Order: sequence, then C-alpha cells, then structure tokens
Amino acid sequence: MNWCKNIRWVIVGILILTGSLSAKVIRFSDVQGKSGLSLLSQSVSGVELEFNMPSVRIEDADINGEVMQVVSSPGILLFFGKEGAPNTPGLSRYIAIPKGSVAKVRIIEEKKEIFRDINLIPMHNIPLENDNSPLRYEKDMSIYSKDAYYPETPVLLSEPMKIRELDVVILNITPFQYNPVKKELVVYKKLRVKVDFIGGNGQFGDDAYRSRFWEPLLWGHIINYATLPKIDFSDPSRYRGTGYEYIIITRDDPVFKAWADSIKRWRTLEGIKTGVFTVTQIGGNTVQAIETFIDTAYQNWQVKPIAFLMLGDYPNPTLQLWNYPYGTLYTDLKYSDINGDTLPDLYSARMFADNATHLQVMISKLLQHERTPPTAFNFYDEPLMACGWQTERWFQLCIEILRRYFIIVQGKHPKRAYKIYSGTPTVGGPWSTATNTNLIIDYFGPNGLGYIPATNDHDYSWWNSGNVDSINMRINSGTFIVQHRDHGDTTGWGEPAYSIPDLNGLNNDKYPFVFSINCLTGIFNSPVECFLEAFLRYPKRAVGANGATQVSFSFVNDTYVWGYWDALWQNFMPDYPINDAMPPEPPYRNLRPSLAMDYGKYFLQVSNWPYLGIAYKRATYKLFHSFVEVFQNMYSEVPESLNVSHAPYIVPGSNQFTITADDSSWIALTKIDANGEVVIIGEGEGTGSPVTINIEPQFPPETVIVTVTKYNHFRYVAYLPVLDLGMPQVPTVISPLDFARMPGLNPTLRFYSTDPQNEGIEYRVKWSLYPDFSVSDSFTTSVYP
Repeated sequence: MNWCKNIRWVIVGILILTGSLSAKVIRFSDVQGKSGLSLLSQSVSGVELEFNMPSVRIEDADINGEVMQVVSSPGILLFFGKEGAPNTPGLSRYIAIPKGSVAKVRIIEEKKEIFRDINLIPMHNIPLENDNSPLRYEKDMSIYSKDAYYPETPVLLSEPMKIRELDVVILNITPFQYNPVKKELVVYKKLRVKVDFIGGNGQFGDDAYRSRFWEPLLWGHIINYATLPKIDFSDPSRYRGTGYEYIIITRDDPVFKAWADSIKRWRTLEGIKTGVFTVTQIGGNTVQAIETFIDTAYQNWQVKPIAFLMLGDYPNPTLQLWNYPYGTLYTDLKYSDINGDTLPDLYSARMFADNATHLQVMISKLLQHERTPPTAFNFYDEPLMACGWQTERWFQLCIEILRRYFIIVQGKHPKRAYKIYSGTPTVGGPWSTATNTNLIIDYFGPNGLGYIPATNDHDYSWWNSGNVDSINMRINSGTFIVQHRDHGDTTGWGEPAYSIPDLNGLNNDKYPFVFSINCLTGIFNSPVECFLEAFLRYPKRAVGANGATQVSFSFVNDTYVWGYWDALWQNFMPDYPINDAMPPEPPYRNLRPSLAMDYGKYFLQVSNWPYLGIAYKRATYKLFHSFVEVFQNMYSEVPESLNVSHAPYIVPGSNQFTITADDSSWIALTKIDANGEVVIIGEGEGTGSPVTINIEPQFPPETVIVTVTKYNHFRYVAYLPVLDLGMPQVPTVISPLDFARMPGLNPTLRFYSTDPQNEGIEYRVKWSLYPDFSVSDSFTTSVYP
C-alpha cells in the first residue's frame, strides 16, 4: 500500500531539534487577577479587556548544536507564530463590532519585564502530514538582522470580517517582543486594552441572518456576545415567506429526489424549513450555477438559508477544483463561502451516495440513529481513540488530550487503538520534540486544565498495541465516536494500519461517527472508492464521518480538532473565548458533527492570527468535509425521554397552543398540506414551564404534529386532531312574542342555542308588521357564552 506517510527524506542542512537542555519558570508576584484574558466591560461603543500572565517559562533547546530559547506561559493557551520569525506565541479572539463602525485598539495599562541574552528560537515550518523530514528551524534574516522588536506591538487588530453578516474583528495579544540584535526579550505580564467602536449605526449584524443553529458558534467565539441583540427564533417570519433554511441539492434522478424528500420531511417536522432542488432546477451541474443559486438564495430569500446538503457523489453534484501549493484540492467550501474569505457562511455536508443502494443504506442509518438511538451504556461510555505515535509530531499529544478529557471531565472509559510509527516513547519522556509542545502542555497539562501529565507516562508496549482486531472489536461492541489522528491515504489509516478490506470485520448494528483527521481518507472524487466512502455506504460500519480530500497539514490539523471538540463539548476549553462567566449558553446546543466542523474552522482562523500563514488555514478549510446529513445528531450519553405535556387536541380556529417541554428543547408544530408536504405552523422554545406558541389557525379535518427535540434526548412526537366541534345550533324558540300587538306592553322572546366551540354567540333578531317581512327591522343581541 502506498501510504502518503511513507514518503521519507532528510534535507541536508536543516536545523534539527535534538532535545531540551533546561527550563525555568519565572513567577511574577505583582500580577494580580485572573490568569489569561478577562472581559472587563462591553457595550455598543467598545470593549475593555485585561490579560494577565503570572509566570513565564524559558526553556533551552539544542538546535543543531546551537543553544536557543523557547518561551511559553503555564496555564494559558498560546499558539505559535510565523514560520522563520522569532517564536513569540500569543492569543487571538473575535470581537463583534456595529455595522459601519471602525475598531481601534489602545493599551491602557502595561507591566513588563525585560530578559537579556536570549537567543529566541525561530518558528519551525508547517509540514504536510506526508512529509516526514525533520522540522526546519530556519531564521528569517529579514527579521533576525534588524535592531528592532518583533512584533512591533504586543496588540494588533485585524480588518473587519463577517460571520454571516455580523461584522467582527480579531484582537491579537502577543505578550512577547524580541530584538534579535540586542537579544532582548520583553515579556508583558499584564496588558489592559480598550477596543473602541468609532462611528457606525450601533446595530450588530443583520437579524435576518441570525439562526438558532448559528447561535452556538457566535456564543462560543465572540467575547462580547452578550452585547448582541436578543433574537426571537420562534417568530413566524423565520419560516414563513419565500425560501428555505435548509437546501438539499441532488441529481435529476427520481430515486435521489425521493430520498432527498425523506430527509426534507424529517427535518421539516422538527422545525427546519427544507427545500429540495435538482441540479437542473438550479441552472445546471456546474460550479458557477450551484454557487450562483446558493448566493442568490442567501441574499434574496426572505427565509435565509443556513445550510445545504449535496446529495450525491462527485461529479453529480460537482465541486470546485482548487490549486494549493501541493497539488489539486477538491472542495465544496466554495458554495458555503458567500463573502469570499474562505470561511463558511452556511453549514454544509455531502452524502456521497452513487446509486439507489447507497442511498437506502446511508439514509436508513441516519433515520434509524435518530428514531431509535442506542441505549446501551457502554456505547457512550467507551469512545474509541486511535492514533499513531510520531515523536516529531503531535498525533499522540492531540489524542491523549481528548481521551483524558473524556476520563477526567465526563467520567467515561475510552478504549485505545495506538500504534508506533516512529520514535521510542518512554515513561517520563517527552510527548513530542516539536518546539512548541510546551505551549500545549502548559495549557492542557498540570499547570492548566490538568488533562495530561507534563511528560509521557506510558511505555513502548502501551503505545504499540493497536491493530485491526482491536479496532473492529471496539466498534462491534458499540461506541458513539471513533477519533483517529495520524497519517492516512485514500484507502485507510497509517497507524494503526486499518484499510478498506478490514471494514468487512464489522458487524455492528449501532453506528459511530468517525473523525478521520489525517490525509486523503475523504477524497471522494477519487476514481476508486475512498476509505470513508467504504465506511459509510454499506450496512453496519458508521453513520457519518469527517475527513480531508487531499494531503493536509500537521499541527494545523491538531488545532482544528481542538476547535471542533470545543463545539461539541463547551467545557473542553472552558476559558475560551474568555475565562470569565459567559452569558447563558444558547439553549440550542448542537451535538451535530457538521456544525462542529465549521466551528472548528472559525477556531483555526482565530488561532495564531496573524502569524500562521493564511495559505495553511485556507487549505484546511477547503480540505475537511462532513460526510453525513447536515443536521444529523450525535448522541454522547444514553438518551433520556423528554417531559412534554399539552392538550390532546387542537382547538379549531385558535391561533395559540400551550405546551410544557424541557428547558432548552425545541418545539415544532407542523401539518401535512393538500400536496402531501410538511408545513410548519408554529415553533417555540421549551423552558420547563408552560409556553404559548403562536400558530396558524387550523380547522377539521387537519391533524397537527407536535415534535420536540433536544440533544441527548429521544425525539418526542404526538399527533393531535383538530376537533370537529360543529357550528352553533339553530335557536329553538322557548316562548313566542306574546302580546306583541298590544300597546304599552314589552313583548319578550325567549330562545335557546348551544355553542360547541364555546366562543360565544351573537343573535340577530328581525321583526316586521308584515308577514312577508317586506319591511323589517332588526336587533343584534349581546354575546352569550
């Protein structure tokens, strides 16, 4: 097998990291307050933040015989910088700004220390994952030859960008400046900064583009989220009018169209307005036609699209071919990137079915997984973590952080499938020889979140036990997630070696999600079936996957992984975006892998800004795809039943419906119209108390379907008839108009009727002196209950 990882070469003259010599931690006793980044104030006119770094680590490293220094800060997640530049790590965060405003940053207060005789190490290169040559530590002499501090300022602000029409900027704080000629390192142990919003209309974004499904991404990334206007996502304007929230694009094939309609029906029932379009209906199976259709829908539809699904393998629907520095990359991202910044403005996924059998298998698994999710405890308690050890990389570090998070925070008992690719792990040895490893250990290790020890705590055999049998055994016994981090190729994983023929050993009837973070395992445009296609297209195996369509980048991939894990489990990095108490989490929490993917891409964008080359990031955004239906739920705990109560019927003509459902659940009321289409008539958010939902009035013989959903809960469905209460009874006269013709007397007419709808009745009484009522008068009574 031609594994992409097996390409080996050694470049003569490369600076090689041969090991650490010594390290010291300097503590600053005059730094008070919370470590890391804190939000002091926020308003429509700006934000004020404080960064505290109570200690700094300075570690010696021998780089090809030259002693150099590496800096980090225990407990603070700082990312590495620009290749070849002095390795001054920092952090970055998104800040929302009003429309039309200009953001300006200023330092209000600073405390700093200067360290001399520092030979600061340059940032190494970012290798492709199939490049196993040693990391290169080559100084950029345009920087190292200057008698000037790098970076020029510890605080930077980006140009404005957009997250679905919400204007944001990225604030970077790099608490280190280095003068390579003087060999001076300035360490900013405290920075207090103010970002002012100048001008603008005071409005944050466009409310029409806000969505309950995009809200967790905004909440999880934007430090001043609490300043954004509150949105009523149950407002009828969000599902009435032209357009759809969810677009499914498929082939001009009645079988594909029928299965697309099955997804449409399922999602509309839960309150996601969904439309199905064939490639002919949107103008043709070309990149330009598809992009134009989605862009037009995004800009012009009253109901703004939030996601799309490509139902069909390449080339139908087609995708974009994009030349990146290492070949041709195949991507659907072009369709979800509306404003051209290579970041998604719509969630997306592709189900690469190529025939009726693929469709039947893949969509049946999808629906089964949500209708009757697994209930076995071990399915959720024993996630499978797979990786290869390579001392120069972070594969093992990345996966152990995830595994131990499951153990320490969630109390799970994950299973392993580990194999050594290169290196000799020893107890007490380093996790990795990559220079910036301490940045990660300082955050996830003993001085930070405490997920991992400071050094590797297992021997060679512990790391070298994974194989085909152990992987198949774990999947067959039941697991909700398979997370792999190592090398890969079109037909499978590198370590542990696991390829398409090995999938025949799976006989599971409960399906995991596979996060295959490596090279090429998702290259669905390949003329031969790729690994993830084989994982999903057939009975048993898996229900969904995430993977790359070409060769991807080490270190960048690890950052992406940590980002999408923070989307799935918001306590994975509890101090991101800030370490203060955040506003309440949006109730629409998403355990949906497709949505987590794009959260991870926005996390990667803000990480290392502006120093990590944008080419690496843009390629990664385009590389990784979600191979599952967009809104597919992933259950991470044994599902619970929802507590829902309501009347067993709908009152005809009523425009309201009262229901009680669990807090953070979503309630959708729908009906089937005369054309057999599911139509949303009302939506609302469950609070645990009775809520009244505005609905479109319904009449017999309609049936209203109530669907309530919440993460890690069984779906609740009830069918409510619209009562046929009938019309008010024709009045029965109890006594006629006695003495009506006698002057001076007040005649009395007594009659009786019933009102089945209990809405009250008005009676109009007519009288006349003529039997034919040719001339008459009338009187309307009061309303009688």
